[in-house]
Amino acid sequence: MERVKTWLNQFLTEQEKILGLLILRHLVFRTNDQLVSSLRQALRRAGKYFLPSDLNPEVANWKDVIEGRVDSIEMIYGPPTHDYTPPGKSGELIVRVLTSKLGIKKGQLQYPVQITNLTPKERYLLVDDGVYTGDQLSDFISQRGGFLADGDQSGIVVALAHETAINKFSEKFPKLPIFYGEMLTKSDGFSALSRVWVDSGVWPYTDISPEDLYMKIYERHEPFEKNSPLGYGNLGLLVAYEHGIPDDSVELLWGVSATWTPLIGR
Repeated sequence: MERVKTWLNQFLTEQEKILGLLILRHLVFRTNDQLVSSLRQALRRAGKYFLPSDLNPEVANWKDVIEGRVDSIEMIYGPPTHDYTPPGKSGELIVRVLTSKLGIKKGQLQYPVQITNLTPKERYLLVDDGVYTGDQLSDFISQRGGFLADGDQSGIVVALAHETAINKFSEKFPKLPIFYGEMLTKSDGFSALSRVWVDSGVWPYTDISPEDLYMKIYERHEPFEKNSPLGYGNLGLLVAYEHGIPDDSVELLWGVSATWTPLIGR
């Protein structure tokens, strides 16, 4: 709450404070426990997808697949990481969640850069907290995880997925399935929400729109390091995790300048 108060105090006028409160009201914030729940839902979908059709569902189910108890397939998991460097903050969290919360054995973990080809028995799931524009993950697969692209033996598992990323992957990697716990759409973004606030009367001012006021505040506190007011790809997301925030969210939530303190750090 202290961080929330500090962040809100940077909004000066009544209009600005209402804008700040509306952003907080519509912030999709997920604790680590909620992240685990969403990942479990995504893994359930993946387990059902890879469950061999010749197995009796009374003998084996999606959880048996995910936890490696089906003899005919071998499940492998890993976060996206480049070369042989360890994963970042979200990757470290994913590894801990998989092994401590979701029943995945440490022996089932391999970074994708350690794999060139999959044997007929192997299935690989690339696991992350979220995918939004899909640009970074798409580039990673093209550059470092080519074996994933076919999709017959692989998939992507994320807690949150944005429709932009889903559409991108369906075009670029049409055989590669994305299993997600929650899906976000363009209507969840700041620009779409701003129009809803105006049309519904939630935004009571006629002299300036929420988007224009946001940009006015942003410009007042420039320069920001990323210079990306609506976040990476201009998605204008209002998404944050307990462990950090994606740069696809609006920059006033996570950006730092000489006169601006973020709500949640990167």
